[in-house]
Amino acid sequence: MDRRRFLTGVSALGLGGWLAQPRTGAASDGDDRRLDAVIVGGGASGLAAAWLLKDYRIRVLEAESVAGGRTIGGQWRRFHYAKGTEYIGEPEGALAAWIDDLGLKALAIPPPTGGVAMNGRLWTGRDILGFLPGAARDDYERAAERLEALYEGGIGAAADRGLGPGVVETGARVERIERAADKEHPLRIHYVKAGRRNSLAARACVLTAPAPIAAAVGEPVLSGSARRTLASVPYAPYVTVNLMLERRVLHETWSVAAIGEIFVTLYDALRTQVAADYRGPAVLGVYVAPEHAADRSLMALSDRALVQRIVDGLERYVPGITGLVIDADIQRFDYAFPVFDTGHTKRLLALATDDSVAGPLVLAGDYMVYPTFDGAVESAVNAVDRLEEYFG
Repeated sequence: MDRRRFLTGVSALGLGGWLAQPRTGAASDGDDRRLDAVIVGGGASGLAAAWLLKDYRIRVLEAESVAGGRTIGGQWRRFHYAKGTEYIGEPEGALAAWIDDLGLKALAIPPPTGGVAMNGRLWTGRDILGFLPGAARDDYERAAERLEALYEGGIGAAADRGLGPGVVETGARVERIERAADKEHPLRIHYVKAGRRNSLAARACVLTAPAPIAAAVGEPVLSGSARRTLASVPYAPYVTVNLMLERRVLHETWSVAAIGEIFVTLYDALRTQVAADYRGPAVLGVYVAPEHAADRSLMALSDRALVQRIVDGLERYVPGITGLVIDADIQRFDYAFPVFDTGHTKRLLALATDDSVAGPLVLAGDYMVYPTFDGAVESAVNAVDRLEEYFG
């Protein structure tokens, strides 16, 4: 795969334009049950793979009601807010070139951009390191020069836009992938949508689901070694809660790292959408992480209990916030981030040398590169490279 072809092709429309356009090679032309490739999963790696394969007859099957994976966002009144990946560090590799070619506009976050919440006190601005002793505070000016930015509309907003008809099916939960007797279309992908069972015949499949799900749905075509390897990848859960408030409460800074609280980060979702002195209705983003990767207690909490615990914690920093809450949007990610433990290199080597994932089935996902948005896109490039070698 020529990566410049990928990037130049994307830049022709821009990501949002691409998602809104029907593909000339889409499955809607002719027999839509027999395809060149089926992509299982409509997250970052799945959407990137779809673009890379745009000249083929393809279909993307996404289990959720919207495509985007961890890049989804929401709207409340006139405001956009992130429900997953919205703010990224400096992109690298394929993603960096993609963003550059797209001409996406980076929005600078008005300073101050960072803060710390601990023991009921909020540190921002020049006092951000006030909770630390000694000369650590002297480094603040240097650290404050770091660029904080997001991309206009958010990464999630791009994935939320209208998708080309006949390319992406949402609400399509894949049950299994199996081999077929048809030599030209050796794979059959079975899925359920709206209570009905469907199947697609394909020359190939790009499996971008989280590793344990990939192990289950790909069981009929994966080797025993590949199944065991995929099933062994640990994942950490994650929860985002966006609180809709009667007034803006976080205006001193954009993000706050919390220490010793149920929440780990707070975001002023309005930072680039309103004036600095705005104090009207607002959205406060609250990110909640488990104590450790194997901790599933967050996922067991009811929505009401989760919001109550968050608001109780926030009362220490914003007294009276309980009475400001109008609503809450809760997003739970069971497979938020793959854990790169000490055995992960061996997993990657095992998958790289396993013939059962060298075509017609190939794998993509951040667990194949690194658990970031960049890693997800890079994995799609690698997967399609492998698939085109298989196609010859």
